[in-house]
Amino acid sequence: MRDKETNLRIGNNTFTELGISALIDTLPVFSNLEILGLTNIGIDDDLAVPLTSSLMELKNLKTLILNTNTIGNAGFITFSILLSSQKLQLTTLHVGGNDPTSKGLVPFLKSLHSNTSIKNLSLNDIPLNSESLQALNKMLVKNKSIEQLNIGGCGITAEGIELLKSGLMFNSTLKTLHLWGNKIKDSGATMLHDIIQDHNHTLVTVTLPSDEIEDDILKDIKDLLKQNESFTKEKFNEEEILKMCERGNKNEEAKK
Repeated sequence: MRDKETNLRIGNNTFTELGISALIDTLPVFSNLEILGLTNIGIDDDLAVPLTSSLMELKNLKTLILNTNTIGNAGFITFSILLSSQKLQLTTLHVGGNDPTSKGLVPFLKSLHSNTSIKNLSLNDIPLNSESLQALNKMLVKNKSIEQLNIGGCGITAEGIELLKSGLMFNSTLKTLHLWGNKIKDSGATMLHDIIQDHNHTLVTVTLPSDEIEDDILKDIKDLLKQNESFTKEKFNEEEILKMCERGNKNEEAKK
C-alpha cells in the first residue's frame, strides 16, 4: 500500500537519530508521493545527505516541507546540488525555521537562479544578513517561476528592503510576499511602496508587520496592489488582495 500513498506528513514527533535515519531510508518505497512533510522531527546536517538521496527517488514529489528542523549550512549546500540538478520538479519548498547562515544560503539561493518549477518558497524564521539578502536579491532577478515568497520573521529592516530593491523591481512572477515579523518600519514600507508604484506589476498580496507601519502607508500600498496588472488580468477578489493587518501565524505558515 505504501507505493500508492501520495501524501505523507510527519511532524512534531520525537525520533531518535536512528529512527529518523530509518524513516529516510524507507522514503523511496513511497514511490507515488506528491507531498512530503517532515516538520520538527530533528533532521540535521548529517541526515540531509541520505534524505537528499531518498528524495532523488521520488519522481512525483511536488511539495517538500522541512520546516523547524536543525538543518544547517552543509544540509543547505546538499539541497542546492539537488535543486541544480532539477531531477525533482518541486513546486513548493518550505525550509523555514532551520539553521543555515549565509554560507549555506548563498549556494542554496544560487541554485534557484535557473530553476523553473518552484512556485512557492518559504524561508521564514531564518535570520538573513546582508550577504544572504544580496543572494536573495540576485535570485529574484534571475528566477522566472517563484510566485510566493515567505521571508517573515527573518530580521529584515529597511536596509534589508534596500538590498532587495532590484530583485523586487525586476522580478516578473512574484505575486505574494510575506514580510510579517520583520522590522522594516515606515521607511522600509515607503521604499516598498515606491518599488510597487514605479516598477513591480505582479505583486497582489503582501503581509507586513502592521503595528510597525503608519496606517496611511499601509493604505497606499493596498491601493497600489489593487491597481497592479495581475489584479486586472486575473480579476482577483478584493478580499484576497492584501492581508495587510495580519502578522501571520508562524505555525500556520509552517503547515502550508
